[in-house]
Amino acid sequence: MKKEVFICLVVLLIAVFQQPAFAQYDLEHPSRIIRVEDGLPNHYLRGLVQDANGFIWIGSYDGVSRFDGKRIIVYRHQPGDSLSLTHNSVISLAADPNNGEVWIGTFGGLNAFIPSTGRFRTYTHDDQDSTSLPSNYVSRLFVDRQSNLWASFRSNVLSRLDTEKDEFIQYAPEPNEDGGTESIRAIEQDALNDELIWVGTNERMFSFHRQKTTFDYNHPSFSDIQQIHSHPGGLLYIRDESGQINVYDPQAKEIVHKIAPLEGWRFGRIFQKSPEELWISCNNGIAVLRTKDHSVSYPWRDDPSEKRAYDMDLIDQQGRIWSAGAAGIKIYDPATTQFSNYIYEKTGASSPFITQRLLEDPEREVIYLNVSSGNGMYRFDRNTKEWLHIPIPEGYSGRLFYGSDLALLDDGQLLILERKGLYTLSEDGRSMVLHPVNEQLPAEESWLNLFLDSKGYVWLGGLENGVVKIDTRTWEVTALAEWLPSCRQPRFRWSFYEDQEQNIWMPVCYGMAYYSYREDAFHFLLAEENPENTFRATKDFVEGQDGILWVTDEEEGILGAINPKEPEKGIYKKYSFAQDNPTDTVRILKGNQKASLGVSKLAVDRDNNLWTISPSGMLKIHPDRRSVEIYNDLDGLQWLDEELAVPSVNQVELLSTGEIMVGFRKGMSIFDPADLRISQELPEPYLTAFNVYNNPWQSDSSLFVTHRIDLNYWENYFSFEFSSIGFTNSDHHQYQYKLDGVDEEWIYSGQRSYAAYTNVDGGNYTFLVKAANRDGIWNEDPLRIDLSVATPWWQQLWFRALVLLLILGGVYSFYQYRLRQVRNTERVRSAFENKLARVELTALRSQMNPHFIFNCLNSIESYIIRNETVKASEYLNDFSRLIRLILQNSRSNYVSVSDELEALSLYMDMENLRLRERFTYEINVDKDLDPDDIDIPPMLMQPYVENAIWHGLRHKTGSGNITIDLKKVDGFLLCAIEDNGVGRKKSAELRSRRHKKTSMGMNITQERIDIINKAYNIETSVRVIDLVSPEGDPLGTRVELSIRLR
Repeated sequence: MKKEVFICLVVLLIAVFQQPAFAQYDLEHPSRIIRVEDGLPNHYLRGLVQDANGFIWIGSYDGVSRFDGKRIIVYRHQPGDSLSLTHNSVISLAADPNNGEVWIGTFGGLNAFIPSTGRFRTYTHDDQDSTSLPSNYVSRLFVDRQSNLWASFRSNVLSRLDTEKDEFIQYAPEPNEDGGTESIRAIEQDALNDELIWVGTNERMFSFHRQKTTFDYNHPSFSDIQQIHSHPGGLLYIRDESGQINVYDPQAKEIVHKIAPLEGWRFGRIFQKSPEELWISCNNGIAVLRTKDHSVSYPWRDDPSEKRAYDMDLIDQQGRIWSAGAAGIKIYDPATTQFSNYIYEKTGASSPFITQRLLEDPEREVIYLNVSSGNGMYRFDRNTKEWLHIPIPEGYSGRLFYGSDLALLDDGQLLILERKGLYTLSEDGRSMVLHPVNEQLPAEESWLNLFLDSKGYVWLGGLENGVVKIDTRTWEVTALAEWLPSCRQPRFRWSFYEDQEQNIWMPVCYGMAYYSYREDAFHFLLAEENPENTFRATKDFVEGQDGILWVTDEEEGILGAINPKEPEKGIYKKYSFAQDNPTDTVRILKGNQKASLGVSKLAVDRDNNLWTISPSGMLKIHPDRRSVEIYNDLDGLQWLDEELAVPSVNQVELLSTGEIMVGFRKGMSIFDPADLRISQELPEPYLTAFNVYNNPWQSDSSLFVTHRIDLNYWENYFSFEFSSIGFTNSDHHQYQYKLDGVDEEWIYSGQRSYAAYTNVDGGNYTFLVKAANRDGIWNEDPLRIDLSVATPWWQQLWFRALVLLLILGGVYSFYQYRLRQVRNTERVRSAFENKLARVELTALRSQMNPHFIFNCLNSIESYIIRNETVKASEYLNDFSRLIRLILQNSRSNYVSVSDELEALSLYMDMENLRLRERFTYEINVDKDLDPDDIDIPPMLMQPYVENAIWHGLRHKTGSGNITIDLKKVDGFLLCAIEDNGVGRKKSAELRSRRHKKTSMGMNITQERIDIINKAYNIETSVRVIDLVSPEGDPLGTRVELSIRLR
């Protein structure tokens, strides 16, 4: 048994891999037709070639055209222009395989298109020059792999162009024995020997050795040779005028096979499709020759009755077929014909003909299509590819048939649901008859869907009656409206589905439900109860190969995952396909990156890819559910309705073969997901125009090869126009560009192929352009153009440096000038202010010294009057010492703290004696303070001590006390003078009642402090504090004198 299975698998694999290459070509429907209105000069075309850069060149009787897939440029003869075509009538074409040059033979000479200049190098015959072009009629051209040009001119002489000398060398073979007129018809380089050139004439075939420049005539005789094709395997395929092909072995020098076409057929031009296949354009169609066994098949045959004709003129580098004819140039691109479309209605009827349901009958190998708003239903035979129309049943009351669903019973009976009832097929399968169960069905406005489950029950959903259940064994009908009532939600349909656990799933209003056969119960998952595990607008269900049940919400475009083993939990994960969802990005592997995505109807293929219908096309969702591919009309799917110009695809189903069928208006498509391919053609971007202020930029070279542009500084308003070489849906090529130095990011321009820049600063830039094919695959090798915009002289570095130096020099000169002015002014002002301050200080000292002496003499006088001579003598001694200190200190701006304290002690002793020992004093100097090392202005503390004695202690009853504290705090000398006298308020009251002397020391000292601060730029301040008890009684006065230490 295992051996038989293995043999079957091997046979299947052989069948798969031996499918002919032409299976993916649809030569009945060209991917594109290029006509005069697209830019062709006319439809009288003479040859097609593709150059090394990928351009297609088209010869005609009115010039030669170059086509990049979108733009056609026609080159013609211009009188008086030696760099234009020598003649408009093209005879032959050949493309250099290496450098992009194209050779054009005309009635008026030979022309070579030079890509670097965008112009032609021309050759004409000169009777006076034997090395010139042998004839102006260039009948044959061939360029070998080494870029050597070979040509013939209606004779048997072989000519080669010596590119170094720009001369033609002619090689004349020996005359033919028949002596007839001999003309070269074919030139070919040997596929295995670069030195060997094969030449076919109307009389014979011979070879020419390039290096030895010798001919070899020792070959079989062939007549009327039209083409020689050298196969990579070493054989030559020689086609003659009779339309036969001789297979020749050059090593054995013998014909190994003769191939004759079918009767009435003549082989035409041979094309190398692959090493295994040669495709041959014939008079009655296209034949395929297999090089392995030299068998010939005829997959495409002309059909005059259908006005169907097949022809080939070129197979390009991507395998596309080009055919030139009276209707223009037809392009057959396998990338755009990946879907087989089958149309059942071709009469042009205006009825909608909406395909509502596709159903396969695997045993009969047919597919049934139920159609709404049509004239019945249809059956498609998969073998014959023919349609059978099953008309509207007899007795049907309506003009149009409104089919909605299908089901195939186990006995082969087909159930056909129409909005008013159920039908089945007649015995011959060619007509519909009303099913007897209709008699038991309730009257219904519109039956929507039906489904056959594994138990043999049919679930039937209606717009008005909800759901009924039919037992196909007894045809008993059970109403389920109690659980599944009607739903008037917009676009609602009953999409029944059975999972592997035999749960029957279905949408319900604003949610979903399932029926469990094991529990014989309905379960509901409603959005109003738990929106996280259900959908509001459930559309369809399908079970994946991994056992996950997938469900869609059409309105939101969301895919949900359900575990059938835990159906009560509902959706456990949701996948959004909105492009604006930054947290759950969808990767579009194929298709427009800006496409609108969504999900609706579902199918799953053999590789667990989900297939669904989205606004942009058929969506292939990879198993990771984050990677998608988009397929639509660009791939050959009948996506856009040809009549309505809107998408009409609305059904997707899996076939038993693994293929997928898609239903659309008036037809369906069938495709194998494994055969679909993403286009690998990478468009090559190139520059088509460069404009400065909307005027074309003048250059001696072609823009195609331009990689550097230099502009003057005033040419900073410019624009680029670009295109790309590519032929698969070239109208859907996408672009992004970037000017390095201006643009920080790539600018996506979609299909817009130009970029403009204004007011660009001088500097060096690089313009980059990338192109993507229709599937969004980017060519990561961008077009690069270096751009230099000159900098104006006033913006150049040397000028800016000069201006900067001048400005700096001017600023510096002005600064020096102002500095001198300020210094002179400040010097004069400072000298004046210092002088004034010293004068004021001297005046104040002169005021203070007499004031103090006056007070002291008054005290001595009081002792003398009272006849206290001892006290008077003692007081006089202290007074003399004090006067000496005052005279000594008056000569200096600063005195030491020790000297100041000595004078202050003498003063307080004198005042204490005068007041008969009514107070005591103490002087406290902080241990960290050295009085001999600190200098202060003289006579600063004395006035405050005097005030304490005369205005505080003198009026106090009882013993008084003065405390002087000196300490250093944060760079300041803090002198605190505190007494326990009557306080300033009481003293002021006493002064107002008595006329007593006024102390001027306080005012004079404050003025001295202000002057000292100004003259010596130091900080000296004084603060007077009234000391009071908690009850508010005066306790004395405290003066804090703060002097900045030098």
